[in-house]
Amino acid sequence: MARDIDDHETDDDRTATVTTEAGKAEPLTTAPRWYLDALATPPERAVVRIAGVETALRMWGPRDGSPVVLVHGGAAHAAWWDHIGPLLVDCRVIALDLSGHGDSGWRDEYRIDTWKLELLAVLRSEHVRGRALVVGHSMGGLVTYAAVRDHADELSRALIVDSEFPRRAIGDGWRTPRDIQRRVHPDRESTLARFRLMPRSAPRSPFVIDHVAQQSIVAVGGGWSWKFDPRVFTHDGVVFEDAVPLRGCPVVIVRGDRGLLDDDEAAALASQLGGLEVLTVDDCGHHVLLDHPLSLIEIIRRQLPERNPGVAPRPAPNITIGEP
Repeated sequence: MARDIDDHETDDDRTATVTTEAGKAEPLTTAPRWYLDALATPPERAVVRIAGVETALRMWGPRDGSPVVLVHGGAAHAAWWDHIGPLLVDCRVIALDLSGHGDSGWRDEYRIDTWKLELLAVLRSEHVRGRALVVGHSMGGLVTYAAVRDHADELSRALIVDSEFPRRAIGDGWRTPRDIQRRVHPDRESTLARFRLMPRSAPRSPFVIDHVAQQSIVAVGGGWSWKFDPRVFTHDGVVFEDAVPLRGCPVVIVRGDRGLLDDDEAAALASQLGGLEVLTVDDCGHHVLLDHPLSLIEIIRRQLPERNPGVAPRPAPNITIGEP
């Protein structure tokens, strides 16, 4: 999750740079070759329209590759996966911007089930051939959970990555007030300097964070702002006690050892969702795709149908886009 409440793309801005505290972009020389090669592979673009709002897509790989759909977290966007998608060789990788995020349209209100319908629209679109492996990070993991809960037969497998299901006792205290206003900053540099991850953590790979930040801002009237609707934080979430066992589609929980879930919480969630397997990435915070991208890529590869011959791809059902 990325967030700047108190006070995040320009398609061609792909130079490997790092933004200093003074807001100056300087050339980055420490980025590894695999990362630079990934960013040198621009995504294809497309949109899927669902309930009157366009959902923006970024896509990599051969059209007949094993489909993998990536779902970002709250206040994030599809470009968080720019260094992941190109490295899933031989896969057709599709990262979507949920409504209220990135290049997708905004809605009057946001709910997990609405985002679930957007994910299903992508899975049922011409861009996905066969059942996809769906990977959801943080809030995207809640969306992935909802898709498996209601439409398990439309996915091959799923990964829920460091997603927190709040306990009922917490109530609505975690939500942002609905009247929060979008903050506008005077220039691009000062906006980039304000970029922060939520929860805050020291980035293990500053070059990844810098690219994400550069892809998170947009010119608006009067200056620059973030590419998300502040009202996305009013979504309903998925309460732990209401979560049900997942059936009909293999699901794995992935967590950072310093992420949102400690060992006991991860075990409790795995039990609540039907005895799921838990994979822990060591020396890793909440943002697994930023802290340990190569580890996450290997985890994804191990879940692909060709690595799991008992889960063979099949054509997606012929369902009109937008139907639940």
